This record gives sequence, structure tokens and C-alpha cells, in this order.
Amino acid sequence: MVPLCASFATDGSLLAVAYGQIITLWNPYLNTLQGVLTQPPENRSIKHMVFIQNSPFLVAATKDHLYSWNLLTCSVWWSYQIKVDLLRASETNSNFMVTCLDPTSTARSQYRIIIFKPTNPQPVRIEAVSKKIRAATFMPDRAAPVSLSQSKKGVSDAVESILIMNYGYDLEIFGGRTVEELKAEAEEAAERARTEALELQKQKSLVTDIFGSSNKAEVSQQQQQSKEKNERGNEETASRGMVSKKNMVRNPLFDAPSHVMAPVSSLFEAFMGQLLTQNKAAKEEAKAKRRKEQEQEQQSQNQSQNQSDSQSQEMEVEGDDPLQKDEDEE
Repeated sequence: MVPLCASFATDGSLLAVAYGQIITLWNPYLNTLQGVLTQPPENRSIKHMVFIQNSPFLVAATKDHLYSWNLLTCSVWWSYQIKVDLLRASETNSNFMVTCLDPTSTARSQYRIIIFKPTNPQPVRIEAVSKKIRAATFMPDRAAPVSLSQSKKGVSDAVESILIMNYGYDLEIFGGRTVEELKAEAEEAAERARTEALELQKQKSLVTDIFGSSNKAEVSQQQQQSKEKNERGNEETASRGMVSKKNMVRNPLFDAPSHVMAPVSSLFEAFMGQLLTQNKAAKEEAKAKRRKEQEQEQQSQNQSQNQSDSQSQEMEVEGDDPLQKDEDEE
């Protein structure tokens, strides 16, 4: 048997291949047969086939029938007697469209674009076209607003615009939103944004009234720490028993409301900082004292070196050669 058409699922996990009136389902990674679907008569081969986005449905069309397969039950959900020329599925929702000749037209050939949902044989939308359609596709509107219920589902039930090309290579667009609709949607979005901002502001005020503003406390604490580092760098010595400025400044940790429990690490740091204040002052004083002794020792060494140099110069002057003096006199 020769395959007539094939289609991949939207996530690539399933491959459908039609052999005559039989549809076979394959695992494309393991190359294993997963199932077989048979519904049309033997003389009705599958001409078109497509998976539907975000749904367990597969739509197939013969020369005079349209079938919607439910892959969860492996059965035909509904069928529709129609001569399908083209079959296309949307990439953003579960809509799909078919193009066909209008059987009710008498004066001249008229064609139709019919949009369905895989769960219902009743058309969602019908468009009339004067020329035969060569190609057609959905045009997703990325700027179209999505309601809260639709955003939770991850899909939108809105019907997108349709772009078609006839056999005269003319392009036409059907559907879409007007300027008035766009303005109304923009105003609605702006109003919704203002409402959300007000709600967020109310929530923030309630939280800060109850628990206080922790962000401000953290910022003030960081500023205080940087200020203390600068002051500590300018101080060269610290007297024993003096309390450092870090402990004299009130810690913003204790400015929080009484019902807010501070982290144990912050309390431990503040407590140990007060206990170790004198020890730090003593260490700084010892360092300063050692530094001063080293400077004095260096100065004494320099003085002794200068004295030794001056004495050696005097000895050289006194010990000149007497023969050289006689020669100079002659």
C-alpha cells in the first residue's frame, strides 16, 4: 500500500500515516505502530489529515466526508458530508477550516471557507469566496487580549483572521479586528492595568501597616554599615574601654514592630558585637603601640647609621698620606 498523506502531532510525539481509508498511528522515535483507525468505506481514501492544537483530536477528510477522530477513545467523534478541497488547522487554538465548493450557488461558482471545532459539527464561522482557493492559512493575532479563563487554559477560542490565495494569485484577508475594536480593547486593557495597580497598592499598604517596612530597615542598615567602615578607616587608634560608634548608633533591627521576630543571626551579631567591643579596642591599641615602637626603632637605627658614617669620614680626613703633603709643599 502507498501512503497518501501524513501528519505530525503538535508536540511531535505521534505520526499519523494514511494508507487508503486506513489511518495508522506511529511512534516516530521508536518506529513502532501505536494504533489503527478505520472508518471510511474502502473506496473513500483519506486525502487530507491534520492534528488539532491542544486537543486529542485528529481530523481527516475524504473526497466527500469530513471525520473528527477522538484519539482517547479511537472512535469518530462526528462526521460531516462535504467535499473538502483544503484542510488547515490553527496553531494557537483548536479551530480548523476547510474550503469547498458552495453547492447552493446557481449563477456562478462560489466557494466557502468553513471553520469548525473538533468537538462540534456545527460551523463556527463561514466565509464566501468568489474564486477557487489555491492556499489558505490562519493569521494569529499576537496582540489580541486573552481573558483570564483562556489564559489559565493556555488557549484562546477567538477565530483568527484568514489569509487566502486564489488561482489568480490574489491575496485576500477575511476577519480580523476593526479600528474601533482595537481602541475599545486598548481602553479596556488600560483600565484593567489601573485597577490592578490600585489593588497592588492597597495590598502593600496593608502589609506595611501590619508588619512594617523591612526594605527600608535593610537599606538604612546597609548605609550605616558603609558609614561605619569609612569612619573606622580614618581612625588610627582606639582607647581601651571606649565604646565604638557602631554600638552607640541604634541598630535599625530594633526599630521594627514588637510583633516582628528578627532573625537569630542578626540578634547574635548585635549581641556579640557589644561583648567584643573592649577586646577589639585593646587589639587596635596593641597594634598601634607595636607600630609606634617599630617606627621608634627604625628612627634609632637611622641615627646610629648616620653617626657611624660621620665618624668614618672624619677618620679618613685625619689619616691623609704625609709623603703626599711633602710633594705638595715642594
